[in-house]
Amino acid sequence: MHDNLASYDKYLSDGLITKDQYNYQHSLYFQQQSTYQSLVSQKMQLESQVTQLNSDKITKTADFDNQISSQENQINDYKNQLVESSANGNIIIKATTEGRIESLAVTKGQMVDKGSSLAQIKPTGDIEYYLILWLPNNSIPYVKPGDIINIRYDAFPADKFGQFPGKILSISSVPTSRQEMSEYTNVTDGTNQQELALYKTIVKIENKSFEYNGKTLSLSNGLKAQAVVFLEERPLYMWMFTPVYKITQSITGPIND
Repeated sequence: MHDNLASYDKYLSDGLITKDQYNYQHSLYFQQQSTYQSLVSQKMQLESQVTQLNSDKITKTADFDNQISSQENQINDYKNQLVESSANGNIIIKATTEGRIESLAVTKGQMVDKGSSLAQIKPTGDIEYYLILWLPNNSIPYVKPGDIINIRYDAFPADKFGQFPGKILSISSVPTSRQEMSEYTNVTDGTNQQELALYKTIVKIENKSFEYNGKTLSLSNGLKAQAVVFLEERPLYMWMFTPVYKITQSITGPIND
């Protein structure tokens, strides 16, 4: 097409065509050139759409295969559940630990949901019990792991059952957060405790059972207790002069290292 247009230049110079004919051929050439570029652009767009559709086809195929596989697995699960429920109409629920059932939370024929509590089980065998104790910050300098404390259980009043020994196993090095304490429902949240930083202390309980009036009583999880912690020993005269020491420290000037 471009060669034909060049021929018209020669025709015009030889006087074979008029100027209007020459201009018309030039205008026709540029129109055809514009049409050609438009077709090329449309071709590229269509090729891009075809590529995108092929990619979508592959992706959709994989998605459908995954959905089919998931549905087949779910159908198999339902079949297994149906087989289990049809086996004599009973389902065996295994406990997470060995023990003795203390109380049932359901009755025969009652419908239960997944995750529901069915019973409370008290572990049997050689069980170790530990007391979680919250020590205020002003007692931390005087206690350490290995110290012996006296324990008083609320369920067993000390005036009748006495006190029980315990041994400190560990003391937290940082104060306990309110979020952690909120997880323990049997913690007394008094005004003094809110003002003092508390440190979590693990105490090993020495006596897991004891005799009272010829009857053996055993400890169980969730008991609430108080503890007597032995901080420091002072002669009586030092306790008498404690207020004087506090006054002396208050009026003493700055301490130079």
